[in-house]
Amino acid sequence: MAELDWDLSAAALASVRPWLSPAELHGLLCGSVCAEGGPLDDDRWLQRVWQHLGEDPAADADHGMLARFGTEGVASLLADDFAFAPLLPEDDAALDARLRALAGFCAGFLSGYGLGGGRVEGLEEDAVTALTDLAAIARVETDVAGVEQEEADFAELSEYVRMAVLVVLGARRTGEGDEPEPAA
Repeated sequence: MAELDWDLSAAALASVRPWLSPAELHGLLCGSVCAEGGPLDDDRWLQRVWQHLGEDPAADADHGMLARFGTEGVASLLADDFAFAPLLPEDDAALDARLRALAGFCAGFLSGYGLGGGRVEGLEEDAVTALTDLAAIARVETDVAGVEQEEADFAELSEYVRMAVLVVLGARRTGEGDEPEPAA
């Protein structure tokens, strides 16, 4: 299956939702998958996008592009090789643009997690910490110069976000935080 590409995703979104970044949309998808503990079918994914954007599904002109994004975007997250990474601009993009994208990914993730019914009650402490940290990163200051230390800090921060998402997914997939089954 094809992996998501920043430039192709940005170009596709520019024609239907120019205000939505690929990073935010990827975050929404990842947060939704983490909340539900597994992949969403196309209908649930599209419904989640419309909820996030506050739009009417009937007004959406390009279901196909968003559905493909959902299918392709979830593949690396659920792969057993831990190769998942947030969809961000390439390293040659300006640092402030990459940092804004990382913050957008985190904001989208938290939205998807909440809209998907994800809860913090009952989660292990490391998963709760990961969600709290993602919320802080979503509000990070993006006015940076791109000096060498800031580049190193960004690399560390983006790796932390990657691992935080995997921690939350692992917690949800193993059933942590789920409501107890009613006794029969």
